[in-house]
Amino acid sequence: MFRALPLLLVVLFASLAVGCETQAPFAECALDEEVTSKNICKGGEDSAGTTSCVVTSHPHCVESVCLSHFSSEPFCTKACSTDTDCVQGGFCWAFSETQSYCVPGDRKDIGVK
Repeated sequence: MFRALPLLLVVLFASLAVGCETQAPFAECALDEEVTSKNICKGGEDSAGTTSCVVTSHPHCVESVCLSHFSSEPFCTKACSTDTDCVQGGFCWAFSETQSYCVPGDRKDIGVK
């Protein structure tokens, strides 16, 4: 019995570690004032003059990307190439010429000039 205990603990901890990597699509994340004050928030302005902001090494996002889409509350997301890369009706939005990220579908018309 006691010989199997270490193996059982290893299996248990390994399964818990894998379970921690799940996250709801577009879960909230925070952008602190230091990030926004360093002029990282850019990517074009919409007709109202609001900007978007992306952090590509955010510690609270599974895919490491935290995005504020035209002054939205920041949310975790991932890089994409097409709309099919995005979950739950999201779409692939071009932040810049070289960076595109998944955005919730209900924001599709926001920022369109």
